[in-house]
Amino acid sequence: MRTRVPVIAMRNATIATSLALATLALPSLVFAQSDALQRAEQAYAQVDFESTLRLATEALTGGQHSRDQTVRIYQLLGIAAAALEQDDRSRDAYLRMLALNPDAQLDQGVAPQFRGPFLEARGFWTSRSDRFDARAVLARQRGALRIDVSDPLNMARTVVVRSRIEGSPTFVESRHPAAARIYAPVRGAREADRVEFNLVVLDEHNNRLLELGSDDDPRVVGRPRVPIGPGREESSSVFASPWFWVATAVLIGGGVVTGIVLADQAGTVGGESEVRIGLE
Repeated sequence: MRTRVPVIAMRNATIATSLALATLALPSLVFAQSDALQRAEQAYAQVDFESTLRLATEALTGGQHSRDQTVRIYQLLGIAAAALEQDDRSRDAYLRMLALNPDAQLDQGVAPQFRGPFLEARGFWTSRSDRFDARAVLARQRGALRIDVSDPLNMARTVVVRSRIEGSPTFVESRHPAAARIYAPVRGAREADRVEFNLVVLDEHNNRLLELGSDDDPRVVGRPRVPIGPGREESSSVFASPWFWVATAVLIGGGVVTGIVLADQAGTVGGESEVRIGLE
């Protein structure tokens, strides 16, 4: 009597063969993994996709992961859901994975029948001009950093900003609900030439979605610096430019010549003329 091998077992074996190659393309993690994420990795290695999906979801909702770990969690969710024929859930996970890391790829060895949700997610982002991103400029009149957040999938919940006037010893932290535009107050920003900052965008579980700069390597906004000599620089200013003084001399010289001509013409007809140079 012949024993019939369950279809699901054969399917899992096929998936395992394909996804074993895919793991070669997955980014290595450089941060300590949470317990749930570690167990999700173990379940994935054992080709237990139901456990992988459950544990990766647990890791996501448990929160407190780095950006790279969050990308990895969405990758595990996408693979496991595709293996369980939950294509909508797989596509959603890949959309979020690619939002955080547009360069993420699946290995060429993944079978075509398992690549559909990933290709759909990649096509979604290819068709759009916007991306998940954040940018900051110095808004002096408000005494703040103006932060513009682009979040097409509505993933962000909190923006944490650490800022200081350039040269100050410590950063001051502020937290803001995620929005398309945020003003983060910076003490002394109205008079400052330059402000140093770093920011982190968090999801609803405090997983990191985006990081700009750090305390050790902050971003800088404000007036650009211009070199004034070897090893020296200063903030740019119109009064520091030699072209400003050249133009000023030309204008003043032209005004004097014009005044002399007008005075000479007035003298020839016996009248009086008052010549004024500059602004009153």
